Amino acid sequence: MRNDIDAILISAGDDVVTLTREAPMGKTVRYLDGGDMAEIVSLGAPKFHKIAVRDIPAGCEIKKYGEVIGRAPDGIYGAVSFINQNGCGESSRNLRRTQDVLVGMAANPNVYGVVAIGLGCEMNRMDGFIKELRARTDKPIEGLLIQEEGGTIGTVAKAKKIARRMVIEASMCRREECDISELMLGIECGGSDATSGLVSNPVMGIISDRIIAAGCQLIVFTTGRGNAIGSAVAPVMKVTANGDTARKLSDNIDLDMSAVLEEGVSLDAMADITMQQILDTLSGRLTSAETLKLGYSEAVISRACEYC
Repeated sequence: MRNDIDAILISAGDDVVTLTREAPMGKTVRYLDGGDMAEIVSLGAPKFHKIAVRDIPAGCEIKKYGEVIGRAPDGIYGAVSFINQNGCGESSRNLRRTQDVLVGMAANPNVYGVVAIGLGCEMNRMDGFIKELRARTDKPIEGLLIQEEGGTIGTVAKAKKIARRMVIEASMCRREECDISELMLGIECGGSDATSGLVSNPVMGIISDRIIAAGCQLIVFTTGRGNAIGSAVAPVMKVTANGDTARKLSDNIDLDMSAVLEEGVSLDAMADITMQQILDTLSGRLTSAETLKLGYSEAVISRACEYC
């Protein structure tokens, strides 16, 4: 196979190519089309995944192998959504918390730009939200109100147009080297068992001692029994020291730490391995949750008074 190509167009007229190597966001992907070299800009995809070679409108057929393999989903590739379930029903006690979470997610450095949509009469007013967000970041921000845009259909159409523009702009961004001290790392333990306390959590304790920071550009989720959680705005790297879990849930687990218990690998050595995978993830390596598109719908904002 030629070394100067990054993907394969299987049949002339196909809408997608298959990557022969990983293509981080912004990478120029080269492939042969009828003997001629063609190029597209990747929005981020792992090796052997397919990416579109042209804009495919929602609902239109997608061809591969010269055959229809499906239809384009009604969404924007490279964009994620978060829904605040309490719009007009927001209580004053929860309003501050809601604003803090929404502004924090929107200001996250993993997010290039924001398209905020509201009805127009919520307690969390659009003008106030955008003002707070602009005070924290200079990223592209657009706000749309359904009551002013002429209804749902018009609002969605306008939002998709803006989002597509932002995705194209984001694809031109390039990663820059930075010191590890600038990393904001989040750590969570869930679905735990004895191996979490013996290995996974102590290893992350060592990592935390090496990186003194707060916040969340990357989340490391330690688990014993396994978990499929993800996040809409930050990579979630799931680790386990339970060998059975790592084997049974191999499509959900990013790092198997069971060698500490099964092969006598030291905690410090495993911390080195973990640290390297964290650095690889920060440099563009996709987590299992990202490849499976997990974490885009299950996130909710906690309430001062939870539902019962």
